[in-house]
Amino acid sequence: GRYTVGLAKGLIEAKKNHEVFLLFNEAYPAEIPRLKAIFKKNFSEDHFLTWCSPVISGKASIEENNVLIQAVAHVYAQAIINYKADVLVNCGLFHEFFICSGIEAIPLLAQNNIKVAIVCYDFIPLKKPDIYLRDDNIKRLYEEIFNFFSYADVILCISDFVANEASDFFSENKNIVAISSA
Repeated sequence: GRYTVGLAKGLIEAKKNHEVFLLFNEAYPAEIPRLKAIFKKNFSEDHFLTWCSPVISGKASIEENNVLIQAVAHVYAQAIINYKADVLVNCGLFHEFFICSGIEAIPLLAQNNIKVAIVCYDFIPLKKPDIYLRDDNIKRLYEEIFNFFSYADVILCISDFVANEASDFFSENKNIVAISSA
């Protein structure tokens, strides 16, 4: 989306002596050529990396899907560790509930001293749980995913408004930055 593209452009401009790679999820095949076209003037082809996350089966049991999710997390974390990344910028924890996005790798990355930045779009489900979190399974899943923010070294909020709201949900010593004005 536009926030992710804008953030990536800002990181590229500010990179100074850092090397930047873009890691695309092959679960979104239509997006990869579009994004490569946007950034081809900034990078050679070897700076575009991909990984493929499986889709969770609606027919599998919760236990079977959890095994798959944890396996994906380890593969994703190991790939990032092998790339010798200093920082991972996760552009959204809540994009897809049925695609293994690798977010479960965030604690593994933190344990390996890889800095983690997570983009935060809003807190609407938490502020209006009677509308968005009525289903107990969705609520549990949302809360599990929300807990990954605790591993973030920095939370990148899409607006000053969201950054102000973030202080209601996170401790004072959490590094919260509004990126729309950054």
